[in-house]
Amino acid sequence: MRGLRRVNLGCGPHYAEGWTNVDRWDSATIADGRTPDLICDVRHLPWRAETCSHVYMGHLIEHLSIDRDAPAVLSEARRLLALDGELMVVGPDIARAEAGWPEMVSAIEPGVGDELLPEGIPHKWAPTEASALELCASVFPAARAVAIETVGAPWPLVDPVGWQFAIRCPR
Repeated sequence: MRGLRRVNLGCGPHYAEGWTNVDRWDSATIADGRTPDLICDVRHLPWRAETCSHVYMGHLIEHLSIDRDAPAVLSEARRLLALDGELMVVGPDIARAEAGWPEMVSAIEPGVGDELLPEGIPHKWAPTEASALELCASVFPAARAVAIETVGAPWPLVDPVGWQFAIRCPR
């Protein structure tokens, strides 16, 4: 899949070398002072269809409305992916947090932990692996959950901790 773009969609403060880092907020600053490569509405990306080999959504889906925006962003990712491309969705699993990481619950639940997030990007819902998989499968029928600790290269996963889910979505 040479020559195709790899997109880190909703990069927030996490710049991934070798990826096109995209975020919706022009105030987003990457940890080392850089800004995203592209600031735009993540529901409407500027590239032609089938021009990406990989799209990564790390902790983005929970900031999107489950009924409208999340399906739109997933559909946009599918549009961009080449026929053998792949999307990886990583996010917080409220059920895992409740079971083994109770200190994370308030950071995941909408409203409760919003003060822990940068202004303007609250969580819209508290996903579980099952709810995220169902949502992803509505756009990517072959979507499947994978263990977070198995998410390696080429994905720009920041920290594979056990309260997160990972959903692999082949085009």
